[in-house]
Amino acid sequence: MQLKSLAHLSGLLLLTTALSGCLGNGGGAGGGGGGGDPKPLEDYDTAYDAMANTLATTTQLTGNANYQGQVKVEVLDQVGGQAEGHIVGDIDLNVAFGGPVEGTVSGTATNFRGTVNNQDVSLSGTLDTANSNLPNITAPSEQALPTGGSIWLTNLSAGMRGTLTDDETGESSDTELSLLGTFVGTNGSGAHGAAAMTIDNANTPVFIAGGGTFYLERQ
Repeated sequence: MQLKSLAHLSGLLLLTTALSGCLGNGGGAGGGGGGGDPKPLEDYDTAYDAMANTLATTTQLTGNANYQGQVKVEVLDQVGGQAEGHIVGDIDLNVAFGGPVEGTVSGTATNFRGTVNNQDVSLSGTLDTANSNLPNITAPSEQALPTGGSIWLTNLSAGMRGTLTDDETGESSDTELSLLGTFVGTNGSGAHGAAAMTIDNANTPVFIAGGGTFYLERQ
């Protein structure tokens, strides 16, 4: 299977893991790599699960940090809703924390690849926060404890936009990736959360990307 086109999905990232995007029509064999060899899906699942099982950061976060990780979007058949595969991309974000106030986020997502209908899929191109109108911020909030005192929780919102090109067909579509998550671990050692993808293309989709997730590790 190849992604012959990337199809349209309207909507914005919501505060839920049940987020969706669209991927387009396809048939035939997949193309070459989009900048690197795909990692097995098990590698993503292991890394994501480790981050998702880490307790949230409970102190104010300050200073600058680089985070790297991955995003995964499940690909579902539009008609039957059956899982057909997955798409994984690499994320690289620079974060300037603001302590008790909002901080800023900048960075990219690239090297999108995966497997759909047992065939390799690869999408070249880079999605960049500089091209997105979505919020690219860290959002801290102070939470009172029932026993007295308080803790600080810090959320992450990021939008990255650009053009992705099917390596097999050469067809391109304007694409936006949205991330919404929470920093976890000591001094924000990582982050994880929900992901969504918006594809600007008028063609009717054959495949739909279901709920997405992402994880980040502080470098």
